[in-house]
Amino acid sequence: MECTTRLRGTLYTFITVAALAALATPAFAAPSTVLVQGTVSSSGGGPVTDGSYAFAFNIYDSVKGGQAQWTEAGVPVAVSGGRFQHALGSLKALPAPLFATGKPLWLGVTLGAEPELPRQPLHAVPWALRAITANSATFAQGINCTGCVPMAALKFDGDLDLGGNAIKAKLAVLGSVTAGTVSAQSLAGDGSKITGIPKPQGKCAKGEAVVGIDATGKLLCEKVAQPIPGGALSQVSGGLLSNQFTDTFSSDKAVPIPDNNPIGAASTIVVPDIGLVDSLTIKIHVTNSNLQQTTITLFDPANAKYVLADKSVKGTTVKASFPVPNKPISGDLNSWKGKNPKGKWILKVVDQAFKNNTSDGAIQGWSVELHTTSTKKVQVNGDLVVNGKLQLPSKDGPCDADRRGAMRFLVEVGLEICDGVNWVAALPKPVFWQGGCSASGSNGWRYFCTDLTTYNTAGKYLTVAPTKSGTSTSNKTGRITFKIPGYYRVDMHSHGGSGTRTFEMYRSGSVFGTGSTGSVGNSSLAFSRVVRFSKGDWFNLRLYNNSGSSWNGGTASAKFTTYPRHAWLRVTYIGRDWKPAVCGDGQPDEGEECDDGNKKDDDNCTNKCVSNITSGVWSEVAPSSKNPTILLGTIPGKPGKKIKVVKLGICGDSRNSSGSNRFKISGGGLGFSWYAGQNNPGGTYKLSPTTSKNGSGYGFTYKTVNHIGQAGASLAVHWDYHYDWDGLYCHDTDSEGNSYKDTPSSVRAWVKYEYVN
Repeated sequence: MECTTRLRGTLYTFITVAALAALATPAFAAPSTVLVQGTVSSSGGGPVTDGSYAFAFNIYDSVKGGQAQWTEAGVPVAVSGGRFQHALGSLKALPAPLFATGKPLWLGVTLGAEPELPRQPLHAVPWALRAITANSATFAQGINCTGCVPMAALKFDGDLDLGGNAIKAKLAVLGSVTAGTVSAQSLAGDGSKITGIPKPQGKCAKGEAVVGIDATGKLLCEKVAQPIPGGALSQVSGGLLSNQFTDTFSSDKAVPIPDNNPIGAASTIVVPDIGLVDSLTIKIHVTNSNLQQTTITLFDPANAKYVLADKSVKGTTVKASFPVPNKPISGDLNSWKGKNPKGKWILKVVDQAFKNNTSDGAIQGWSVELHTTSTKKVQVNGDLVVNGKLQLPSKDGPCDADRRGAMRFLVEVGLEICDGVNWVAALPKPVFWQGGCSASGSNGWRYFCTDLTTYNTAGKYLTVAPTKSGTSTSNKTGRITFKIPGYYRVDMHSHGGSGTRTFEMYRSGSVFGTGSTGSVGNSSLAFSRVVRFSKGDWFNLRLYNNSGSSWNGGTASAKFTTYPRHAWLRVTYIGRDWKPAVCGDGQPDEGEECDDGNKKDDDNCTNKCVSNITSGVWSEVAPSSKNPTILLGTIPGKPGKKIKVVKLGICGDSRNSSGSNRFKISGGGLGFSWYAGQNNPGGTYKLSPTTSKNGSGYGFTYKTVNHIGQAGASLAVHWDYHYDWDGLYCHDTDSEGNSYKDTPSSVRAWVKYEYVN
């Protein structure tokens, strides 16, 4: 056929079963091509010459226009008698998705370079009708075959809805699974592709448990028995519970530093088992004549060494905190975070310079301050409401630093609290001793013998010496020794006849309370005071009567009240703490050297209630309205200091033609007296008689002495002898510039003293 020949063609299209079977993927074997038949005629109307012609076949989704959805071009097709046929898809496979939409399709045929013949619609054939029945709800048979559709042929381009039915299979291979719930009896494999986490590697140490897996698959482990962090406990309890605490353990006892000595001075603080360290602070107070020649070192319970100063501190005093703001020269105190600080902490100071080979400065005090997460206790920040019983231990176990704050209940004494050393009473049930003295007395001073016990529930707290000697002048008589430190109330009552009755109360030899009735009859003498006693302190009471009437005996009545004894004594335990010292309130409290009612630091009493006085003069008048053997006053002691008496004096009614007056000092291991006047009553020191200054006014007479008491002790000054009164009095200025003008018939005692180390 010539190229210029105009052809006419008639197409007959047949879609075989095989064609749609391939597209619908039925469950039985079927053809996969579509047979196309037609005729080709020349321009004259007759059939074209027999031969092979080049055909192109195109499938469209529209009757006109648009792009071909499938093309099979350059196909050699044999024409015989003007007729031809071709199996579409024999050279290029027909795309199944093209026929899956169900939309009409048209076939266009091109012969050689001729224009495309008019498009013809594609129609169904028997195989295709058979496939349609698989989707028909009215065709009950459905696809009724086994193995007719291979698994490789099942491919879905949309969701598969089984209408609530299940898929049962021994093995399902899926790319991804989206499900509300996945239930399985077992899961094969390491699960890494399901979780997105690589297969876990490694193992936890003994006593640890897996708490997570990091992005690389490494196991994250923690100890099984971990305390709940205080912040977490507070958070989960709404702030009502906490196991974070701050505890300070300190040593205030001064430790002298030996001069030019490589051994040095050491001070130890024992820290109990209170928990794990969150932060730790060491505070020190050290004095030395030259700190640039000293080394200050800390040793922890593991004997690790921390050098706090090494010839690096200027001056004579250092007060510093470590590790903030001062960093140790060596050693990391922050390494204690998360550890238990229980054990001995030792501060050591070595003075390498020579001064006098005695002692040079001291470790004045230091402390270990701990912020801890406790493994022993929980703090309740609100009210503790217990609907059941609050069970407390009832066994008589030991009380030590580890059990400080613990409570127990004993039937015989009630509720007790461990103060770190002893079990002490916590309930208002009285813990006290009360009693009297059975011995009859005579004129003069005698100690209260305490041999008659009326009540005693304080056997664990104190020991009472049952001495039966009401006339004894030995201060060992009637001693009450304290076994548990704390505050005690001392009450004394005496009722008797006429005459002067006076008492003095002693704490370890120093007077802390006095009182007197004066010369009256049938009167009561009472005293009550709260005093802090340390372990080992002793107390006793001394009474004076100048009328000969007994201050002891059976009973005595006054104001319709019958007293069991003319005199009785009671010592009651109050507790470890009573009244905190308030510096600046004008009231000297326990532990304060002084309290002048202000916070000034430039007067005799500092803003910390420590006396600035290094020396002074004590003086008091003994008036004519009193009889001798009374306490005139005390020279107060200072912690760590000794009182040195350097000069004694007498002023007033003690001239050469007048009867003598005598004074004495006791306490702190001292006991001496001095006197002046006409007669000789005997004593340690005899002073020259006082001399006239202005008529009845007389001046001072002195004696230089050298007596040093015990460290911290106070000295009591008594007026214990008088002969007569001549209307004279002190009217003079002493050697220190102090002026006096007393009332007639009086005498003045005078003592000059110093505080020394």
